Amino acid sequence: MDRRQFILASGAAMACMIASGAGAQTPVHPAQIYWDAWKRTFLREGRVVDNVQMEASHSEGQGYGMILAVAFDDRSTFASMLDWADLHLGVRGDGLFAWRWLEANGGSVPDLNNASDGDLFIAWALARAARRFDNPTYLDRARIIARALIEKCVITTEDDGRMLMLPAQAGFSTPDGHILNPSYYMIRAMTELAEATGERDLATVARDGQRLLARLAAGGPVPDWVLVNGSEFGPAPGMSWNSGYEALRVPLYLAWSGDVQNPAINRFRTVMDQVPFGSDQTPVVIDRETSAPLEWSAEPGYRACNGLLACMDENQAGSAIPAFTAEQSYYPATLHLLTLVAQWEISPQCVPV
Repeated sequence: MDRRQFILASGAAMACMIASGAGAQTPVHPAQIYWDAWKRTFLREGRVVDNVQMEASHSEGQGYGMILAVAFDDRSTFASMLDWADLHLGVRGDGLFAWRWLEANGGSVPDLNNASDGDLFIAWALARAARRFDNPTYLDRARIIARALIEKCVITTEDDGRMLMLPAQAGFSTPDGHILNPSYYMIRAMTELAEATGERDLATVARDGQRLLARLAAGGPVPDWVLVNGSEFGPAPGMSWNSGYEALRVPLYLAWSGDVQNPAINRFRTVMDQVPFGSDQTPVVIDRETSAPLEWSAEPGYRACNGLLACMDENQAGSAIPAFTAEQSYYPATLHLLTLVAQWEISPQCVPV
């Protein structure tokens, strides 16, 4: 589908809403055809497949897929993703999910550690699905995951009482400090989940996370990983201190959460403004110290967030979000579709043109 077709699809969706009467039925999402293409390419009987990383499946991917399924009012796909995650990743016995499943050797979970962003997105999707699909059992599941996240992955700092979400239960608290992944802080997911489940500590984690991202941005683009020791930040040993594929999610998450003035977004936009007009290349790894692009990609999903942010910043109708294609890798394709869902929710005037 090209951009003109997308606009026509948007118009058709609006016509459907008008014809059915306000509130008479769930509106047809204008990107429905893109969702169908994403499922054909990356979904196998409920399993979201990362076609670049050894055909692996992750709790993060299941969470992304479930959020998308709710957005596109796809009950059966949502249920199949949850069933697959329960069967293959829900092997810890504590409410959280193992972070990765590998297809080799008949399928296995090589590491029982969790990934807190995957758990967060699955729980957020369940909370949204409980409302969208009128299924209270989904909310019960969301409460279990939210409580387990707080108990196993959230710590309170001794110096100032901040609440931090570790990337997993094990392996990220060291004698030198706590290792964090800033892109795991999806503020809207935390606040909506806190409201839905009553687990108010998640709202505190979200508030402290916004401040953390702003403080990190004071020193450069938000890095992929950071070592936090009291009030000091620094590189995490053996992990990327640049702003790369992990941190690419930060501006999307902040915009979706309504925090468009966060300095982390301004840092991202400053780098994106260096890209020549009309270029199909996007910086995907950025030097933390100099803000210089170190690696580029032509996959359109990496340009989607900046197209949305530019439209919102200029308060214009129509955005430069590129046309979606499933003929890109799993990660940029998924970021692309998530951006379109965020655009639909927070900035409907920024329809791709």
